[in-house]
Amino acid sequence: MNHFVFFSFLILLMHSGIFITHASEPDWENRLFIKKECIRCNLNKHDLRKAQLNNVMLSESLLNQAELQEANLQGADLSGASLRGAHLEGANLRGANLRGADLEGAYLNGADLTMAELEVANLRSSDLRAVKLLGANLQGADLGNTNLSVSDLALSILKGANLKNANLQSANLRGADLSKADLSGAILCNTQVPSGEIEYSGCIIPLLLESFNTKVQDQ
Repeated sequence: MNHFVFFSFLILLMHSGIFITHASEPDWENRLFIKKECIRCNLNKHDLRKAQLNNVMLSESLLNQAELQEANLQGADLSGASLRGAHLEGANLRGANLRGADLEGAYLNGADLTMAELEVANLRSSDLRAVKLLGANLQGADLGNTNLSVSDLALSILKGANLKNANLQSANLRGADLSKADLSGAILCNTQVPSGEIEYSGCIIPLLLESFNTKVQDQ
């Protein structure tokens, strides 16, 4: 086997995920909390609630269904990481790099993502209620079916983002860049649009749902 074939084989193995560090390995805590570097680590379903992980390097790591409530991830590198169904309620993600990260179905309500990098990230069907996304870069991100009610998206970049069927009720989009964004089916009720005006055109849907739910409860 020549050197070219050998190194090509090694690269193939690396991309297959065989070299991912598992949380069960003895050095993962040292890498995560002391060295602040745990690239391609497997931390699926791990309990990291209130963990101090600011500026940690976790790019391409697996954090699916991980417990990260109120964790400090300010300035962390989570680019290309998988956080499907992860719990990040109240987490500090200010200035974090989540470019290309997979956050489908994640719970981020109350999290702070001010100035975070979320370009081409997958946030489909995630819970983003009352999230701070002030000045965040969401260009090309998938926000389809997300709940963004009462969220702060002021000055954010949403150019080319998918916001189909997103709930933007009472959200703040003042100064946001929505050029080429897909807002078809999105709920705009008491929503502050980029111009600063308040949009009420989509209020009929949430009001009907509220009325229906009230009638069901009364029965």
